[in-house]
Amino acid sequence: MKTVIIYLPLDPDKAKMANLPIKLPILAEDFEKVVSKNELPSDVILRGLEAQVKTGKKVDYYLSYLVYILYDRSRYEMNHRNFDKAREYVKKAVSYRKDYRYPFHLGIIERENGKLEASEILLKESITMNENFLPARLELARTFMAKNELEDSIEECRKIMEIDPNFTLSYIVMGDAYLRIGQAKSALMLYQKALSVDPNLLSVHWRIGVAANMLQKFSLAQRELKASISKNEGGWQAKYNLSYSLYRSGKIFDALKVLKELLRDGIETPEIVMEMVIIQKLLGLYEEALESVKLGESMHIMEKGFTLASIDIYAFNAMTDKAASICTENQDPDFVSRKDLLRLEGNWKVNVDIQRLAKLLSSKSTELSNRLGDVENGIVPGEEVFDESLLILFNEIVKIHGTHPYSAEKTLTQSAMAFSGSIESVALFLLLYRVYLRINAFGSSMKDAIESVVPSISDISWKIGKSVAQIVDDEKRYDMEENASKKIRCPADGSNFFASAFLTLEGHPNPLAFLKSTGVSQIKFEVLRTIILSQPSFQEF
Repeated sequence: MKTVIIYLPLDPDKAKMANLPIKLPILAEDFEKVVSKNELPSDVILRGLEAQVKTGKKVDYYLSYLVYILYDRSRYEMNHRNFDKAREYVKKAVSYRKDYRYPFHLGIIERENGKLEASEILLKESITMNENFLPARLELARTFMAKNELEDSIEECRKIMEIDPNFTLSYIVMGDAYLRIGQAKSALMLYQKALSVDPNLLSVHWRIGVAANMLQKFSLAQRELKASISKNEGGWQAKYNLSYSLYRSGKIFDALKVLKELLRDGIETPEIVMEMVIIQKLLGLYEEALESVKLGESMHIMEKGFTLASIDIYAFNAMTDKAASICTENQDPDFVSRKDLLRLEGNWKVNVDIQRLAKLLSSKSTELSNRLGDVENGIVPGEEVFDESLLILFNEIVKIHGTHPYSAEKTLTQSAMAFSGSIESVALFLLLYRVYLRINAFGSSMKDAIESVVPSISDISWKIGKSVAQIVDDEKRYDMEENASKKIRCPADGSNFFASAFLTLEGHPNPLAFLKSTGVSQIKFEVLRTIILSQPSFQEF
C-alpha cells in the first residue's frame, strides 16, 4: 500500500519554538485526527517524520527534526521514570544518526538504573564529542554526586561556570554537593547566586530553605520554603522542612499543623512520623503521641531517635513495663540512661490536678488570673503569656513528684502549656527540673548538671538552649548578682539567670546565704533552694 504524506503548514514562530519544520509531514491516515482534535500528538509527528525520511527526499533537513523529537521523547520518558521506554527512543535515534546526544542520554539512563561507572564513561564520551555541550558536563557532575565523589562534582560545575557563568543549573548542582559535605554556607551562596541570574528558576527556594535550616537561619528558611510551596515546588520535603524551621523558631503549633496536613495528604514517611512524635511529646500531647508511635511501629521504623522517643511516650502514658521491655533489647548508652529514668519512675502513680495548681496563681498575676477560666475549660492560650510567679508551679510540682522524672516532666510540661502556651516556658521548666534531677538523683555538681542538659533543652527551644550554652561557655556573659533582684519577664530571662546562678553557686561554702545577700526575689530563691537541697523546707527570708 502506498504511503501518502500530507504537509501541514505551521506558524513559523510556533514551529521554531517546538523545533518542528514549517511544513510538517503527516501521514494521510493521521490527518483527520489532527484536524478534528486540533492538536499534534508526538506519535503523529514521529510517524510523519519517519515516513518522510524513508522517501529519501530532503533527508538531511527532516532527519535533524526526527532525531531531535526522538531524544525529546526519551527525555519525557525519563522524567516519568520509564527508563526502558526512554532507552528504546535513544536506540532508534542512534539508528538514524550518532552524535554527542547518544552517549549523553544513555549516560543519564544508566545512572538512573544504578550503573554509575557506565554513566560516567558515556557522559565523558559525550563531552569528548562536543566539549561545549554544557548539559553533558552538568549530568556528569550529577553522576559524580551519585557516586559520592563530591569534589569531582564541584570541579565539573566549576568548569561549566568558566565556560558560561550564566548556566544557572551548575550553581544548583554545586550547591547540592556542598550541602552534602556539610558546607551549608557555601551552598546557600550558590543557590542565591543562581536565583540572582534567573529569578524565575525552579526548585531553588526550597533548597535555600534547607541550607538556611542547617545554618539556623530559621526566618530565612521559612520565607523561602513558603515561597517554594506557593509555587508547588519541593514536594512534601519542602513542607517537612518548613515544619522543622517553624519548630526550631518556637512556632511549634504551626509546625505540628504542617505535619498533620502532610499525613492527611497521605504522606506517611518515617521522617514525618518521627517529627510528629517529638513535637507531640514537647507539647504534652502524650495520648496523640502514643497513636503516632503505634503508626511508626506499624511502618517498622527502626531509627534510634524514634525508638528512644517511643520509650518516653510509653512512660508518659504510664506504660512503664512496655517502655522497659524496649530498653532491655538495646545496650546503647542512651537506652541505658532511659533504664535509669524508668528505675527512678518506678510505680509512681500520683496525679496532679492542674486546676488545683491554678489556685496558687490566682492572686499573683492579673495576666495569669485571666487564664484560669481557659485552664478550667482545657483551652490552650492563643497568645503566649509569662509571669515570674509561674515558677511557683515548678516548686509545687517538684515537691510532689520529686525524682520521679516522667511524672514530674509530664506535669511540668502540661502546666507550662496550660498557663503560658509557650514552648519556651516548657524549656525553662524542664531545664530547671533536669538540673534538679542530675543533682539529686545522680549526684552531679551544678556545673556538670547544667552542661549535661543543654543539648536536650536545645531540642525543646533552640533559642533558650543557645543562650544557656553561651553562658556555660563564658560565665562573664551574664551577671547573676546584677540581675538577682530584677523580675523575670520571659522564659529566656529565667533560663539565663538560673544558668548563671548554677555556675556562680558551684563550690560556694554557703550558697543560700550568698543568694540572700544578692537581694534575689523570694520566688527565685525558693526555686534555687528546691534544686540545691534534695528536701527543701520553704521558708521566708
